[in-house]
Amino acid sequence: MEVKKTVVKITCELSGKNFSPKKLKEDINDIEYDNYVIEDEPFGSKNGFCSVMIPDRFYLEGDPIGWLADFVVKNKKIFDKNGVEDISIDIFWRNGEIFFTKEEMKSLARMKLDVSLSYYIY
Repeated sequence: MEVKKTVVKITCELSGKNFSPKKLKEDINDIEYDNYVIEDEPFGSKNGFCSVMIPDRFYLEGDPIGWLADFVVKNKKIFDKNGVEDISIDIFWRNGEIFFTKEEMKSLARMKLDVSLSYYIY
C-alpha cells in the first residue's frame, strides 16, 4: 500500500538586516505573503522578515516546488537589491512519507538554499 504525501504548505522565508518586505512588494507586485511579516528597527538598525506563499493554483496544477524554484532564481537580484540576506524553504506535509520526484529534487537543488521539512501529526 502506497501512502502519498499531502503537502500542507510550502513557504519561502526571506530575511535581512536592512530588508523591507514592503519595499520588496513594490518591486515584485504579485508576491503573496503569509501572515508573518516583520519590519522593525531595534537599536536603530532595520531588520525584516517575511514568508512568501505559493499561489494556490500551483498546488492544484501539481508543481509548487517548480514554481518556487523559478520564483527564487528569477528574483534573486531583486532580493539582493532589497537587502535579503537569508533565504530558506519550509515544506510542511502530513499523511505518511514525503517523496520528491527527480524533477522536484532538481528544482530544490537549483535554488541552492536550506530546506526545512516539517511533518504534521494528526
